[in-house]
Amino acid sequence: DFHQVARRLARLFSVNRTAVAWKKMAVECSSIDRSAQLPNTESGTLKKPDGGAY
Repeated sequence: DFHQVARRLARLFSVNRTAVAWKKMAVECSSIDRSAQLPNTESGTLKKPDGGAY
């Protein structure tokens, strides 16, 4: 049945889309984690208005 095939394809596509979205989110989270684990050389150079480092 054509409609059955179309429905199956639609489900496949939606599953793929969510998987891609999850993968993208995981990549973004891991890059955030990586930057958080880096030695804060940059944040050490940033100065707050009162003169102290962040």
